[in-house]
Amino acid sequence: MITLSGSTVLGRGENVGALVTGRGSELVSANHAELTVRQDGVVVRDLGSTNGTYVNGVRIDESDLKGGDVLRLAVRGPEFVVHVPVEVGQARPSPHPTGRHGRAMPMRASRFRRWLGLSTR
Repeated sequence: MITLSGSTVLGRGENVGALVTGRGSELVSANHAELTVRQDGVVVRDLGSTNGTYVNGVRIDESDLKGGDVLRLAVRGPEFVVHVPVEVGQARPSPHPTGRHGRAMPMRASRFRRWLGLSTR
């Protein structure tokens, strides 16, 4: 598990912070959603994706995330269970998953979940 800080874009595009690959990734937009760590918690925001972003089965434009929430990219896309640390403001920076040339590295869904500190359902 790692700790997120700042903002991370999730999707299949070349310039995202977390590149989603593997089963269900064909339903994920190039720039699908953004996770932002704030002093008061974690927020997910849909970035105009084609297939939507869902929290606990409800399509959202933007939503606060709590521990135990289920985040899904597209109705039948990758699904994640959120784990939020008690003291979000204490989050420390973590390594960005980039390759040798500073571009996002492809990740299988399982590695993506570990990178985000999320577990599958």
